[in-house]
Amino acid sequence: MSNENKMSCTAKLSPRYQRVLTAFWFSGGWILREELDRIAKASNGPEVVRRLRRDYLIEIDMVREDIIDADGRASHPGKYRLTDSGRAKLVAMGWTPGA
Repeated sequence: MSNENKMSCTAKLSPRYQRVLTAFWFSGGWILREELDRIAKASNGPEVVRRLRRDYLIEIDMVREDIIDADGRASHPGKYRLTDSGRAKLVAMGWTPGA
């Protein structure tokens, strides 16, 4: 599938992708990986993000956050957000939140 065709395939977005994109659209900020898993209703939110990036060319930022977990150990979970250009891409695709 060419990049142009990928952009026009919003009707093929799965309910999982729709949930994640809607959450990004309305979040106004970062979404932690654990929250992303709950939103996607999947145990691998980063894979959902990877596929949105690869298949639909939607730009989504990721950074690691330094935290101390419940056992007192250092941890570095990821958090994600839709970029401004990712948001513009969705608009150009004709995508609407919750569709």
